[in-house]
Formats: sequence, structure tokens, C-alpha cells
Amino acid sequence: SNILLDAEMNPKVADFGTARLFDSDETRAETKRIAGTRGYMAPEYLNHGQISAKS
Repeated sequence: SNILLDAEMNPKVADFGTARLFDSDETRAETKRIAGTRGYMAPEYLNHGQISAKS
């Protein structure tokens, strides 16, 4: 359910478990709740609730 296909039928891994809509003028969101699929989460986010540009 988390595999999408592009126009050339190439598979893309997706996880919409943390997806949400933003208003057009909203540039960031803050939450204290960790959410997502553990196997696809960045380790630093999973362990400490902090993300970086690399994650």
C-alpha cells in the first residue's frame, strides 16, 4: 500500500502516515507526537524526536 508507480512504471516508496495539508501561507508545523512507520523513520527522529536536513 506504500508503493506508488510513476509515469514510466518505476516504483516509488511512499508513507502518508504523517502527511497533512498546509495552508498556502504556512511554512512550518510543530508537533510533540512522533508518528510514522517505524521501518521508514529516520533513526534520530525515532530515538530522539529530532530531525535534520538529512532525515
